[in-house]
Amino acid sequence: MSQYKQQQKSKLIQGNQKLVEAWIKLENVLYTSDPLYDDNVTELNLLDDLKSVRKEEGNQLSKNNNNIKNNINNINNNFNSSSNRNLFVSGNGKRPQTSKTVLNQMQQLRNNTESLRKFQQNRPGSAQFNLSMGQFQGEQFQSSFNQGLNASKKERISKVASLKSLMNLRAQSRPHKAVGVSNNQQEKQDLKILEQIPKEDMSDLHVDQILDLFTAKCLDQKVEYKPEQAVKFIEKIKKQCKKRIFNISEQGLGLESAYTLAHIFQDNQHFQQLILEKNTLGCSGIALIGEALRYNNNIIHLNVQSNDINQDGFVSLFESLLENYSLVSLDLGSKEGLSRNKLNDFSAEHLGDLLRYKDIYQFLKLQGLSISIQGVEQILQGLQVSNSLVYLDISNNQIGVQLTELLYRYLQGTNIQELNISKNEIGDQGVVHLSEMYAIKPKLFRFRKLILSGNRIGSTGASRLFNGIQKNPYLEELVLDDNKFSGKLFCSVQNFLWENQKLKILSLNNCSITKEGGEYIGYGLSKNRFLQEIYLAENMLKDYGAKILANSLKENIALKILDLEGNRIGDEGGIALGNTLNSQEIKLEKVNLKDNKLHDYSGIILAEALRENKRILKFNIDRNPISYKYMDEIQKSVQFNISEKKRRQIPDYMEEMKDLQLFENQKYDNQEKQIQLNKKQRQVEKELEDFIKEKQREENIEFARSKKLEDELQNNTDEYNKMVDEFKYLTIDMEQFMNDIETKIKYTDNNINVARLDINRMNNEVEMSKQSRPQFKKRKQDQLFYQESKLQETIREITKTKAGQEGFQKELSLTRIEIEKLQKKLWRYEQGLDSEDEDEKLQKEIEKQKQIEEQLQKEQIQKELEDKENNKNKKKGGKKASKKKLKSSKNLKSSKNLKANNK
Repeated sequence: MSQYKQQQKSKLIQGNQKLVEAWIKLENVLYTSDPLYDDNVTELNLLDDLKSVRKEEGNQLSKNNNNIKNNINNINNNFNSSSNRNLFVSGNGKRPQTSKTVLNQMQQLRNNTESLRKFQQNRPGSAQFNLSMGQFQGEQFQSSFNQGLNASKKERISKVASLKSLMNLRAQSRPHKAVGVSNNQQEKQDLKILEQIPKEDMSDLHVDQILDLFTAKCLDQKVEYKPEQAVKFIEKIKKQCKKRIFNISEQGLGLESAYTLAHIFQDNQHFQQLILEKNTLGCSGIALIGEALRYNNNIIHLNVQSNDINQDGFVSLFESLLENYSLVSLDLGSKEGLSRNKLNDFSAEHLGDLLRYKDIYQFLKLQGLSISIQGVEQILQGLQVSNSLVYLDISNNQIGVQLTELLYRYLQGTNIQELNISKNEIGDQGVVHLSEMYAIKPKLFRFRKLILSGNRIGSTGASRLFNGIQKNPYLEELVLDDNKFSGKLFCSVQNFLWENQKLKILSLNNCSITKEGGEYIGYGLSKNRFLQEIYLAENMLKDYGAKILANSLKENIALKILDLEGNRIGDEGGIALGNTLNSQEIKLEKVNLKDNKLHDYSGIILAEALRENKRILKFNIDRNPISYKYMDEIQKSVQFNISEKKRRQIPDYMEEMKDLQLFENQKYDNQEKQIQLNKKQRQVEKELEDFIKEKQREENIEFARSKKLEDELQNNTDEYNKMVDEFKYLTIDMEQFMNDIETKIKYTDNNINVARLDINRMNNEVEMSKQSRPQFKKRKQDQLFYQESKLQETIREITKTKAGQEGFQKELSLTRIEIEKLQKKLWRYEQGLDSEDEDEKLQKEIEKQKQIEEQLQKEQIQKELEDKENNKNKKKGGKKASKKKLKSSKNLKSSKNLKANNK
């Protein structure tokens, strides 16, 4: 045990001395640095300094090793307990003990052994002496640096060197967890030294906060904490976190890192943009970030692209953002990779509610989130109420044709300036909807930038689009990259370039444009005076298309950027472009001819053109078979143009300033002249006023006279009109009177004619009747004879039928009588009466009934015969028939009375 204790004591003293000497060296370096040696001082690496110090101290300690051993033997008994041993044992055996722990241990040694205390006090190179001196000098350095003492020496000290050395020292002595396993004793010892090492802030972000974040990152990735890597992490954060932007993308941050970031940004009021893209925060991590943003009203932009966020994470984030009033830009999109975000219908509904209730968002990016058509509709319903959104990106979602219908329905009247719906497969039908939007309601869709790349648009849809936006007053940039055009489309492009006066940027990269299409585009550019940038990369223009474009550039005075990359242009096209660029009237500033088939012939012409043309500031001719000589000449010409432009900027500004000063001086010189002119103007104005007054008085007199004459003339005209009206009324009355008389005369004439015709007709009838009486009588007698014969036949038939009916009725009556007899016999038999007397009575009564029935039948037959005879004799004598009817009616009544009596 004694050997182990001695080893630990020697390690303690060595570590104490090394740390103190390293801190003293750091202080000496900071104070003794050359003031002329400005920010170019090389950054110090404290770990290397510690190694060199250890070597130097090893030699000094070897000389005093014997004296230290003698003093240590006197205090062996002080290290018997386990608690004292723990103070000197390192946590993992890799790092030296911290300075504050060493102070406590040395204080215990000083109290226990007087000999060691005298040795430490008398020996200038001892650990206690060096530590106290280092602390004193460090405090002096910190106070003088903060108060600005000795500014002439310390103003030129490299802040980079001091910052890196401090970061190294803090990273070296920072408490940490190795692969998630904590050492509490080591952490307690390490926490004490943090109070003695100076703290340094970076853009209102404390170094300790960055180290906390690095420790959390190590826990998320399950790697060991390494001070060297921590220092590199701090330097990277220092480079990326500038201009109030906290950019920590692609760092593999997880849940532990999100927890640390939430603590940092809950109170941080310095940063305005938080960029966390391409990490693995997940749903729980983004929920913690959202909770921190509830209380931070300084962040205006949040980027969480590709963080493996799904429904739960987005819902919690949107609910937290309801209480944030500073965020105006939200990037939730996703790029290709393993940590893609996904926005389903439920989370899209929450996003729509957020946009509906918080009308403060100006930029919204939702690319690559696999949104369905229902989710897009819910988001657009929220945007329908918003008046603040100016940028919307819903690209790479493969929604389909229905997307344009929703845009047409919900984006009318909004203030969106830029719309990106690329890679959504809307096709020709979707582009037709967009063209109708622009053609029918151009004032309701004020897009200034429209991106439609990669949407499988053909020639028909594109031609409709160009026709629809031909006279649109808002669209300034149109991107149609990665589509396939051909045929009659380019004729509409030509007409569009001729008529449109607003578009400034047109991009048709990778659109299968051939030399024929280039011809139409060239003719369109020849008459266009407003387009400034055109991109035609990755097409098939070849030499012919390049020649047409070169000729059109001679007439175009507005184009500044021309991109013809990858168009298989050879020397013919390159020479034509070079001859065009040789003129000073061309205003092109950037030309891209990369990846073509240009050789040295083109290189010579282009190099000569760039010597003459001083406007070209960027000329890309890479990946062409041109010799290095000509490419170097071209780049030198471009560099010369850039330098000339920079050189001319100050003189140009000076000339403008002089012009402004001359203008101001002319103002002061012209003040007196202006005063005199004002006086003359006032006199002239007075004279004009007097003249105007006289004119007005004369005009008033003339007006009064003319008014009187007008009144008299008006009275005369009124009287004349009255007389005319009276005459009209009289003429109308006379005409009506004459018309009435004429109608009456016509009516009487008609009556007379009718009476005459009636008299003539009557006379004719009388004569006809006299002539046709005997013939009429014969005809009537014949008709009567024929009718009588028919009646007799019918009577015979009726009598036959009646005779048959009478026989049948007799048989029926006999059967009835027999049945009645039997019934009566039964009744008498039951009552016990005499049968013979009763039978005689019944026979008499039956005979009477038979006689009555025979009379009735005879009367009915006579009646029917009489009716027939009456019908025959109706015309001859109606009175006889009536008498017979009366007789028959009497007979009927009498028969009825008889029946009633019999009953």
